[in-house]
Amino acid sequence: LHPLVYGLRFAGTSALGFAALISTYNGLYCAGEKMLGTSVANPLIAGGAIGTAIGYVLTPGKLLPISATAFGTAALCVSAQLVLSGWSRPETSMGQQGRPNRSQRR
Repeated sequence: LHPLVYGLRFAGTSALGFAALISTYNGLYCAGEKMLGTSVANPLIAGGAIGTAIGYVLTPGKLLPISATAFGTAALCVSAQLVLSGWSRPETSMGQQGRPNRSQRR
């Protein structure tokens, strides 16, 4: 019975930790969207902040591992955002309004 209780407790705390991580990322991303609009900076900032927090929890006080975790998490978040958005860029005011993105060029 003891391993079952330990397993349930571990599963519960893991689920709560993951939910806290995702909700914090989502909150930072939405705040960035409100301030910056739709931009690649949103996943970069939110991912970097989450990566910094994870790096600090894993290696408190060590700047290099914290920075590496922040950079890696930010890169992963930006990459995932680009893949999930279909690699399309938002329209800019520099004359690209009429130019179709990759998904529209067929």
